[in-house]
Amino acid sequence: MKNSQNAKKSKGLSPSQVKAATLLVSGMSATDVAKEIEVHPSTISVWKTDPQFESTMNVLLREQRDACKEKLRALGQDALTVIEDVMKNNKTHPKEKLAAAFKIVDMLGVEDESKTRIGKLDIDYANFDVLDNTDHEKLLELKDLEAYLGNDFEEVEQ
Repeated sequence: MKNSQNAKKSKGLSPSQVKAATLLVSGMSATDVAKEIEVHPSTISVWKTDPQFESTMNVLLREQRDACKEKLRALGQDALTVIEDVMKNNKTHPKEKLAAAFKIVDMLGVEDESKTRIGKLDIDYANFDVLDNTDHEKLLELKDLEAYLGNDFEEVEQ
């Protein structure tokens, strides 16, 4: 951890608590963490109920998740090259090519609009010229209801 980030994360926590949070996030069991930092296992349980400790763990988890995402992004181009090679290789069995093709289509979200949609609003919202805050909130509630019911907006109106 960087010193400035460590200071933000550990505000109000002891060095042992920061180390415990780091070890827990890395996947170590609470029992093993307790042994590592030489505290009773119940102490770890108590710390885990502390809002500052929980917050610190969440920050560490977010950083860990972001680091993993960056590594995956870095591998993305290599993965696409491998898929492309499989798809273009004449020696690849057609069944394997078809499986790869379906996976690519699935990943692109061609059939699932939710994978390619930005936000909750669609053209129905854009058709309103001027909305005051009340109308805007009502529209959002209707759209949420539409999504919940699984019906089209037009069907709900009728």
